[in-house]
Amino acid sequence: MAAQKYDPAILQKFAAGLYSRASSIEATYLIGGLLLGAAAPFLFSPLWVSIALLLGGITPGAAAGLGAIVGGLVGFVAGRNKAFKLRLEAQLVLCQVAIEENTRDVAIAAGTNR
Repeated sequence: MAAQKYDPAILQKFAAGLYSRASSIEATYLIGGLLLGAAAPFLFSPLWVSIALLLGGITPGAAAGLGAIVGGLVGFVAGRNKAFKLRLEAQLVLCQVAIEENTRDVAIAAGTNR
């Protein structure tokens, strides 16, 4: 089995993929939260009845709108947190590439490069 060579382009491509996923996750979580929030009052009918009684006869459309707002906010926050973690991971990978690039010349000069 041949020894593998270090290739910084692979790490940079991986980091770019993480950034791309982070951007799409924010939108996906927001849309998912909106849809699930709008559907929640109809999926949990006992909860819907108790909410309607507590709020004085709220209409189904208003309940769906309120659910969409709450679900959208929850989805937005969850998506933002997940996207932050992916961007942080990408930054760690890029930092490792930069460390290797910055220390390569020193390692060659010291004769410890393999």
